[in-house]
Amino acid sequence: MFFIIIPFLLSGQSKNTNIFTSFGADLNGNIYSAKFQKLPGIDNCCVEFGNTFGLRYGFHAGLEFLFPKKFEDMDVRADISVSYSNLSANFSKNAFIGNIITGNNFTQGIVEHKIEARLSAIILDPGVYIYPLKDIHLSVRGGFQLGYLLSKSFRQSENLLEPQNITFENHQRTRNVVDSTLPNAGSFLFALSLGIRYEAYNNGNFCILPEIRFNYGLSKIISGLDWKASSLQAGVMLTYNFPKADVLPPLFPPLPPMPEPTEPPQQSRVDLTINYYDKNYTIITGNEIEVPIKSEISKNVFYQMPLIFYKKNSIEENIYLSSDNDRNNLGEGSKNNDVLNSLLNYLKSRSKVKVKVISSSVDDESDEIINKRINIPVDFLTSNGIDAARIQVEKIYREKSEFKIDELADENRFLKFKLSDSTELLATEIETKNINSLVNNNDKIIIKTEAKGDAPPIILNNLITKNGSVLAKFTGNNDYNLNIDESVIDIKSISQVEIELTSKGVDAYENSSVLNKKLILKPVIKEIKIIQNEFSPNNSNDTSQQYILCYFNYNESEILVSNPDVIDIVKKELESGKKVELIPLTDNIGTELYNRKLAGKRLQSALNLLKIKSNMINPVFPDYYLFSNNSPFGRYLNRTVIVRIKN
Repeated sequence: MFFIIIPFLLSGQSKNTNIFTSFGADLNGNIYSAKFQKLPGIDNCCVEFGNTFGLRYGFHAGLEFLFPKKFEDMDVRADISVSYSNLSANFSKNAFIGNIITGNNFTQGIVEHKIEARLSAIILDPGVYIYPLKDIHLSVRGGFQLGYLLSKSFRQSENLLEPQNITFENHQRTRNVVDSTLPNAGSFLFALSLGIRYEAYNNGNFCILPEIRFNYGLSKIISGLDWKASSLQAGVMLTYNFPKADVLPPLFPPLPPMPEPTEPPQQSRVDLTINYYDKNYTIITGNEIEVPIKSEISKNVFYQMPLIFYKKNSIEENIYLSSDNDRNNLGEGSKNNDVLNSLLNYLKSRSKVKVKVISSSVDDESDEIINKRINIPVDFLTSNGIDAARIQVEKIYREKSEFKIDELADENRFLKFKLSDSTELLATEIETKNINSLVNNNDKIIIKTEAKGDAPPIILNNLITKNGSVLAKFTGNNDYNLNIDESVIDIKSISQVEIELTSKGVDAYENSSVLNKKLILKPVIKEIKIIQNEFSPNNSNDTSQQYILCYFNYNESEILVSNPDVIDIVKKELESGKKVELIPLTDNIGTELYNRKLAGKRLQSALNLLKIKSNMINPVFPDYYLFSNNSPFGRYLNRTVIVRIKN
């Protein structure tokens, strides 16, 4: 119908200008129609997000054309505009996470699951205005929108609302924060548009028009997710009607024809020169230059007895549960894979070493469960290339009546791996961080260009690119200083960079010459610094190296297992004058006074092990537990002596 109406409307005549330009600003009421639990690949627990609303802004500019002839006695205008719209809004859902008990009182724990969607778009918006009423300057508009998303990021968080006096395990009231680009987000938006506007003021050329539009979104924000964005816009538009220009007579008679210009030389010479220099202004002769990099490697290596604890009559691991007072870099969760992978690597590197899988269980557990526990590591080792002949099995059965408390019974539901070469501790690398930086922060390359020719002046334009992307532009026979910093060198991937300079010289007769010259910047690691087991209490600048020196059995001060590597480290650092702290630990079974005496005995055992006097070290008796006592694994770690060496 639109194509039938257009020729009819164009056939009329008008003495007035039919072209208008428009500018406007809007308040956007963004309406999300949605139903989903989580974004693709982003974890979120327990709640479902639904429809939501957010206020933002937008502005637009465009052109309008008034058709010369009326349609059914109504004025008709076609318009097209380009707009910028902020389409952001927030999803929010509250959830009850449990009762928080304080003394004899409890308060409901309420958290807010929140997704802050940050969307903005450039939108092409064609449409048609129809003026249905003769005496009222009111128009109705219909059209559609085609938009391209400029930003499509989000921030997801879990915020603690109630009660006000506690924090999450990270000591903050916000956790599980993810700030990134929306996964699987599309790039284009499509919507149908319907609106109404009124001419509030008109002085002949300028017109002010309040307008309301509703844009119904048809496209999904994320592929495969039930989430569409519509908007209700309320704003003000300013239009300007271009007047017809009067035709004026010429002020002066026509000029006589200009004489033909003389022919320029057919071939004028343009010579270009490009040279690269280092910061000492020494010319770089080759096409490759090394950029020295220093690498700092930070490792957390945890030496532990090869043990896996299990829940009562179950093959489910009794995992380590951290607490708010934890002062370690261990992290929460299963240590099963850490133990098995460390054991596998050890056996692969020592083909003659055998392993005995020792199962300890209590008489309230079935043989079926015990055999299943044993089969887990045996199957893992054999499936990864360890000969079954190198694996032995031993079973130990304990009576529950032997133990005074359930915690001690739970500590005897384990698998222990005994190695034939008498190795008692295995190293597990928990985390490794690699930070690269430039050795010289003030390095630079000096780029010098020069142009000569037969027909000066010569206009010289220079373009510098990095791997095809533009870095800089400059003109003339000038020196350009290219600083070798992290904007030029990718110190994370340590990959080489191709710098190319393209110079174009144009003389007075528009004869030109182009010259290219490339230089490869090759990052090379020249310095390596390895930092092991760095510990920073409360994320302060006061750092130490932290190790486990030795382990003890429950309620004992005689050393069960010690780490010879840590013994050597302590002796070496003491000789170099470093400050060394010994921290004897106990679990929370028993009274505070008794455990303090037990810690003192364990400290003395550590001093005897190191063969040093107490005045050579700084003994520290913490008033908190370094590891959580909520699991057998945590209590076993609290029966140790920790060494901290001040950096």
